[in-house]
Amino acid sequence: MEQLGKLLLNQLGNPLTEPTAALHPADVVVVLGSVVYPDGQPSQGLRLRVSHGVNLVKQGLGKFLFVTGGQVSGLFIEGEVMKSLALADGLEEEQIIVDTLALSTVENAQKTKEFMTSKQLNTAIVVTSPYHLKRAVLIFQDAGIQAQGSAAFSPDDYSLNSHANAIAHEYLAWLKYFITAF
Repeated sequence: MEQLGKLLLNQLGNPLTEPTAALHPADVVVVLGSVVYPDGQPSQGLRLRVSHGVNLVKQGLGKFLFVTGGQVSGLFIEGEVMKSLALADGLEEEQIIVDTLALSTVENAQKTKEFMTSKQLNTAIVVTSPYHLKRAVLIFQDAGIQAQGSAAFSPDDYSLNSHANAIAHEYLAWLKYFITAF
């Protein structure tokens, strides 16, 4: 029964995903924030995002790692937690740029654009979860950033419940984006 559930969820989620494509080197690798638990521990999804972003920088696909996320809930700021993870993964402090104010994907794009404009940078690789990626890349492009995307993990890595929640959340987020964008 679980296999059937995953199959159905994959079909529902397919329109939300970006096709996997070869990445081109960019000026910045941007990692979007995710859940930080009340005790300050990052969620598995956030760990995977940061680790993937760090690996892209280490592979030479970006000069900087821009981590973006504010204090969405609780006491901890996503951007600061992400910086700690990136340092622990071996990036140098001068390679990491931290935004601690953005509370949404639109704000992530705005803060990234401000940084990139100040440094005369144009291109970015956006790192997030698989179902969020397509919308995130569109939002970054709408903000005037030449963006490509890279999912930090596969949809197959979700549990059945998380899979359903991620898909439902993303369909609602698309609806909200289109309503507020026009």
